[in-house]
Amino acid sequence: MNDVKTADLPISRRRALLAAGAAALGAPAALAQAPDLKNVLKDAARQRVNDALGGTPPAATGGFGDNAAVYHFRVGEWKASVLLDGLAAMPARPIFAPEATDEQVGAALREHFLPADKVGMTFNALLLRRGDRAVLIDTGNGSGMGAAGGRLEAGLLAAGCTPAQVNAVVITHAHGDHIGGLLKDDGTPRFPGAEVYISKAEHDFWTSAAPDFSKSRLPEEMRKAAPATAAKVFKGLGAKLKLVSPGDKAVDGLELIDTAGHTPGHMSVRAVSGGDSLFVMGDLAHNHVLMFHHPAWTIVFDTDNAAAAATRKKWFDRLNGERTRVLGYHMPFPGLGHVKKYEGHDSYEWIPEPWSNPAP
Repeated sequence: MNDVKTADLPISRRRALLAAGAAALGAPAALAQAPDLKNVLKDAARQRVNDALGGTPPAATGGFGDNAAVYHFRVGEWKASVLLDGLAAMPARPIFAPEATDEQVGAALREHFLPADKVGMTFNALLLRRGDRAVLIDTGNGSGMGAAGGRLEAGLLAAGCTPAQVNAVVITHAHGDHIGGLLKDDGTPRFPGAEVYISKAEHDFWTSAAPDFSKSRLPEEMRKAAPATAAKVFKGLGAKLKLVSPGDKAVDGLELIDTAGHTPGHMSVRAVSGGDSLFVMGDLAHNHVLMFHHPAWTIVFDTDNAAAAATRKKWFDRLNGERTRVLGYHMPFPGLGHVKKYEGHDSYEWIPEPWSNPAP
């Protein structure tokens, strides 16, 4: 077992701002440094991360060398393993908090000892095993982010599970950094024995003739790339793709929860077993500082900015009140923690869970 041994996630290096945003929505490539989002993403559909950077930076290997980054824990009878698909960094502006000024965003990041100009992002898929069930929640980027992603299968094997042993996959939403790992490079399903569950509302949005981006700040080129990526993945899955709705019992012990906003059919997942539970929040938040201390701040990848902020506040209030254990797809690896509310303020804090990493 090649489990990760350190919590150090090096994401800064000169010129190592990766185009995680473009890859996340399905454009398989990299970042051109520029002051506006259009220039930041304009070459995303044509360049690989390594091409843009002239080599593989530390951020692309995740600081873990050739080891798979795997973190084990338990949820009642569920054996749980966080699988780090990759690491990247993106410009803080204009991707994050379009409602705020450069000065406000920079000050919020510096206050928490973070660079003011870039935001690190992890991609934390979850493997749950109980009896003969092996369930994945989200599947990472696949090869769409070059060397900065696509490590899900290595993590899966390091956790003692082969792709053929996975018999169910739950997708929170259809952005490329969540569905990219569903297909192999040859276009065939990576998990041949698995049924793949996704919200019907999510599926219908991305496969419609004209997805409605009227409430989004997503740039035009990405409005085209994201539906194309989703359509390709859905077609490759064929009959393995199962459309569900929040509240459906797709997998025993997992509750599908409506958290629409970031996308029209975004779902979170609650795993429950023996009085224990875990709330897998997906993309309710993309950063452990900006979207907690300022929950009204959004990200340009939101399909509906106002709805995304409202859903985030609703669930942050609830998770704080319930003192619920949370897994965040983009929280610092391994992404486990709690949401704490500052009483009397519309502000929250991400409280990371101390590491223990017991044997699976």
